[in-house]
Amino acid sequence: ISPIVYLSGLGYVIGQICIGTLSQNGLATVLILVFSLFAVVLSISGVYIWVYVDLKRKEMDGMHNGQI
Repeated sequence: ISPIVYLSGLGYVIGQICIGTLSQNGLATVLILVFSLFAVVLSISGVYIWVYVDLKRKEMDGMHNGQI
């Protein structure tokens, strides 16, 4: 499992726990929307960062091996 997936999963679980504790509140619906939106944005940006870092690493490896 890549660290990005692990962290976004962890963030999602923490968000769910927060929502669970605040579910008696009228703000629960708003919080659910905010947390889920945040989780989606975080996971998408995480994937982009992961891909970018991976590509950079491959470029560096290619330069070291004299392929580029």
